[in-house]
Amino acid sequence: MIVGNYYINNVLVVAVLIAAFGGLGLATGAFQSLTSDQGSDASERDLNISLESSDVEAGSAATFTVNGPDGKPVSDARVFVDGSEAGTTSDTGRFRFQVPDSSEVVLRVSAGRSNVTRTLNLQQAPEGDRQEGEETGGENSTGKQTENDTREQTGNDTGEQTGDDQVPENDTSSGNEKVMNETEGDNQTAPEASVRIQELRPSAGDIIGSYAADFNFSVSTDTEASYRVVLDGSIIDRGSLGEGKNFVETDFALGSEGRHTWQVEVDAGNQSFSSKEVDFMLDDSNESSGSDQEEDESAEKVVQFGPSGSISGYRPKFSFDVNNTGLNAESYSVLVDGTEKFSGPLGSGLTSVSEESIIHDSGEHEWSVNLLDGGQNVYSSDNASFSTSQESPPIDISLQSPGEGESITGSEVAFNVSVDSPYNYRFMLFIDGEARYNSSLHSEEEPYLIRRDMSTSGQHNWKARAVADQTGEIFNSSQRSFSTSEGAGFATVDLVYPDDGASGDPGEQGVRFEWEVEAFEQVNYEMVLDGSVEYSSTLEEGLHEFSENMDLSEGEHTWFVRVENGSSTVK
Repeated sequence: MIVGNYYINNVLVVAVLIAAFGGLGLATGAFQSLTSDQGSDASERDLNISLESSDVEAGSAATFTVNGPDGKPVSDARVFVDGSEAGTTSDTGRFRFQVPDSSEVVLRVSAGRSNVTRTLNLQQAPEGDRQEGEETGGENSTGKQTENDTREQTGNDTGEQTGDDQVPENDTSSGNEKVMNETEGDNQTAPEASVRIQELRPSAGDIIGSYAADFNFSVSTDTEASYRVVLDGSIIDRGSLGEGKNFVETDFALGSEGRHTWQVEVDAGNQSFSSKEVDFMLDDSNESSGSDQEEDESAEKVVQFGPSGSISGYRPKFSFDVNNTGLNAESYSVLVDGTEKFSGPLGSGLTSVSEESIIHDSGEHEWSVNLLDGGQNVYSSDNASFSTSQESPPIDISLQSPGEGESITGSEVAFNVSVDSPYNYRFMLFIDGEARYNSSLHSEEEPYLIRRDMSTSGQHNWKARAVADQTGEIFNSSQRSFSTSEGAGFATVDLVYPDDGASGDPGEQGVRFEWEVEAFEQVNYEMVLDGSVEYSSTLEEGLHEFSENMDLSEGEHTWFVRVENGSSTVK
């Protein structure tokens, strides 16, 4: 079988060799090959992708490591799988991902101005080896190819094709569209698809001044289709298209200055279409006559990658790069419709950010990034637009504790829940299917700490519910299980001070915490404040009293003491 015959010639030759060796029986099972899609681009030498295992199959999990030109791992590099951002590499340069259940997957890694693209070709074992209960023998078991098993593309860049199925080129006056039909065999009966590829940006002759390039185009089709974006002969993005007019935007970090060529390829049904090749230039020389300060002020400090277009759901992902060189801002702030959604610190060089945020309202939105120094705004990006659509705003319910499978000694259990809602709601807590707490009307974000006595020991389950006052909709959390016991018999814990619900001024000495642990054997204990372990130690048999002063910020805090003997826990 010829794999990937729509590729450029050198990749096609590799695919034919794979098929040939497969015929010799050198590849008897599922296998993968990693091929370069970047050609001789200098950036290919900047980053390197190394798979940790050669046994990668479609639908399985795989791990790779990204190394720089010095051979050291590259952390926080952005990873794209088949054009969709999948996350960033770890501190050791590793990234684990789920391999799509397909014959090919494109991996792209971007770190600053460096990037690398690799194509993972996945071929399954012969059909006779994979399917159970299927008869073998006869002509169909010999592996003989029929006429319709292969596709031969004989067209050239001008839209010409040889043979009986010659198709004329449909070129528009814009110069940005070429429709080239590709047929399969002599018995072609499927209707021809209508595809128009237009509005390519950058267009022919454009000069861009940033390594972070945006590729935009539109595709009109009368059927569902898929697209590939090809830069300098390499696939940098792919995705699906719906019926009608589709607007697509792809960002990619160019590896070098000078001339580049790109085009769009579309597969619709059994036909292939491609735009004309578009040449453009990258010139990052900044040969302006102004001062260095004027160059710094005019330089692009924020490159926004997304969200853009139409987003379905409540959690769009905001992805952007900040070039802090020469600006020395301390932090960034992301604004949606003029309101800050989240913020974070900045380093001295390039910072890449990718973070989800909840958008409650449907419709059109604008977002921008401000760079701050000492709380003062020193740079603002342009506004970027996107739209969200959902049937109604969500209510987010987060179960904090007790955790799944947690074992608790004693009958009293503290249930810790937080709720984030865009409108008024009523809150309910269910334990073992029974409503054990029903709140009055609340709004926006609200934390709950509810203590309830469990009359029986053993396994229990719990969940939370919020009912929207505006719409009457019901939002349920997931369900968790925990267990209670009358006593582990090895220790008791008493939280002396502060009591549950206590409040007051911490004063100059901070808040005093007092607790007692009576151990009947050697145990380990931890004092936990707001989810962080503040004190821990190994205790011998006997009564142990503790008193500590701690500085706290204003607001609500939660604390507890956990004691373990290796097999049981007292909390």
